Amino acid sequence: MNKDYDPKDAAKVTHQNLPKELQEKFTEDDIYEILEIKYHADRQDIQQTMGMYGKRGIDISEEEMKTIARAEEAYLKKLGA
Repeated sequence: MNKDYDPKDAAKVTHQNLPKELQEKFTEDDIYEILEIKYHADRQDIQQTMGMYGKRGIDISEEEMKTIARAEEAYLKKLGA
């Protein structure tokens, strides 16, 4: 059954699917913000997206951002996307 995307649930599942070191670095609330920015910035280039994270005080590397995006795939699969 295809459910609607729930940002809080997405953040929780994504956080649970991160490597331990990123779970320790980022809280679920951080992941929520990161996913929110990713959603709004999808059509922008990577440098603009990184700048948006910086403006919110989120210290994240490009590689960490990619790892979080891969971890979000577990949530998207859960939705049937």
